[in-house]
Amino acid sequence: MPSDEELRELAHKTAKEKADFYTHFVIYLAVNLFLAAIWYTTSGPGTFPWFVIITFGWGIGVAGHFVSVFR
Repeated sequence: MPSDEELRELAHKTAKEKADFYTHFVIYLAVNLFLAAIWYTTSGPGTFPWFVIITFGWGIGVAGHFVSVFR
């Protein structure tokens, strides 16, 4: 049976991993909303929404991060 200190360290590690994921996710949302705004103001509807390529690629990384934290 793990000691109280080991349990405390595990809880701290788990909380940090979750906080790191939420930080990653918020940055992902903010940057991709900014890229969508750039696309909308420069090219706009009727043109190829190039930001979805970045959103999709980075989204794979965010999904992997989610799985590794909340497995």
